[in-house]
Amino acid sequence: MKPHSRIPAMVLAIGLTCLSACTLLPEDEPARPGTGFQIEMQEVQRPDILSREGPAARSSSQSGGMWGVVSGLRTSEQVLVENTENGKTVSIPLYSGPTGGGGIILRLSRSAADELGIEDDPVPIRMTAVRIEPQLIQP
Repeated sequence: MKPHSRIPAMVLAIGLTCLSACTLLPEDEPARPGTGFQIEMQEVQRPDILSREGPAARSSSQSGGMWGVVSGLRTSEQVLVENTENGKTVSIPLYSGPTGGGGIILRLSRSAADELGIEDDPVPIRMTAVRIEPQLIQP
């Protein structure tokens, strides 16, 4: 066995030892459920990454699924889109592509437009990037 191939096994053994030590309680102290911290993955709005407002329109494309397209996007983003007229929201992946002009800042798939209540006419929206981030939940 090569010397460097033992490193991952040693790291794993140390990690498991540490984890098992974390769960040990004194014999006279019973475990109490719900007294520890929990970590929950939550969708967090990140306007510092992307935030835009303006008219959105329904796509004429037959492509299925939930998605949106904006011009000039450097990388794909997950965004929360809010129809500012009715308050409905949807979380969708956002891609770079043509929006069709006419002042439209966002072109939505038919499914996403349906969720937001957008029919044939453009509707004002607000979109904000979101990230799935760990959140510490205290007892």
